Amino acid sequence: MQLFKQSLRSILFTATVLAAPLTMAATAELLWQVDGFDQPESVISNKQATRLFVSNMNGEGGEKNGLGYISLLDLQGNILQKQWITGLNAPKGMAISCDTLYVADIDHVVVISITSGKIIDKIPVDGAHFLNDVTVDARGHVYISDLMGGTIYKLNNGVVTPWFNNERLPHPNGVSWHQDQLMVASWGKNIKADFSTEQNGSLYRIDPVTKALKRRSASEYLGNLDGLAHYRQAHYVSDWITGEVFELKGKQINLLLQLPTGAADISIKEGKLWVPLMLDGQVQGYQL
Repeated sequence: MQLFKQSLRSILFTATVLAAPLTMAATAELLWQVDGFDQPESVISNKQATRLFVSNMNGEGGEKNGLGYISLLDLQGNILQKQWITGLNAPKGMAISCDTLYVADIDHVVVISITSGKIIDKIPVDGAHFLNDVTVDARGHVYISDLMGGTIYKLNNGVVTPWFNNERLPHPNGVSWHQDQLMVASWGKNIKADFSTEQNGSLYRIDPVTKALKRRSASEYLGNLDGLAHYRQAHYVSDWITGEVFELKGKQINLLLQLPTGAADISIKEGKLWVPLMLDGQVQGYQL
């Protein structure tokens, strides 16, 4: 893992952003930070905004070691149960529908009852290489991105099927259902062994009916995008490689935060932004 970290950090010396000019208009106030996690990849709150769930890979991103787990926190960053759910491999993105937590875990979707705190199903995804993020639409359909396979899958009534694959959307990472469309943050084109790319990623939207793919204006080649969230009239994305968190509002791009390498799957609820710093084993909470 240490060599993996070093190679990823070295990319910072050559990373570039080929996008619209950045501004520093946006602000975020640090509320708390908590250490001691094991490669935290994603943070999400429950519907009542009273609890936070943190996925811990606890190993390499594609390693099936059974050591991955989910932590349970309150909104002040206090750890209520560090290993709330155990026995996972390399859990990453998460999404919630009603009382159910869905977790992307390499080539399975893990289904967890929030009330009981128990795993109720592990659904295999045939053909998946590196499942990364999860989102749920208004009807309860679940969408899962495969970073390395390039496919977005759909889970409906316990059945997973390929839903979208297009070479114009390279290495889909963060996904979020927003205004009746699927928003997708791309890692970039032609990913290399050190996770750098020949071309930075952009933010896209997919029409769920026509499958029409459109790149969001002012997001062209923004970075190696990981987390994706929305608040009020803005999109928020994190660049895993550079540690930057951007606010995209209209045609303006604001640099919200400059963090260390490893800023992963962010989320926002009621003006609170949560950022997992994967390589530092830390989770941070901000007020927007």
